[in-house]
Amino acid sequence: PEDLDEAQRALRDRLVELLERHGGNVTHVAAALGKARQQVQRWMRRFGLTSRRRPPSDSGWHALR
Repeated sequence: PEDLDEAQRALRDRLVELLERHGGNVTHVAAALGKARQQVQRWMRRFGLTSRRRPPSDSGWHALR
């Protein structure tokens, strides 16, 4: 989504960073943020992020096209 404000872009970037760090494990991302897994999943849907798990070495947590 291109119509994000600065705070939303920062949250999206943080989610992407944590998803990469945790190999796509949403439960671990939620724990790192101190949030419920369901909240992280809602954010991922809002920002168009994929939810499939990938190895940490894979560079690709990208928005769905």
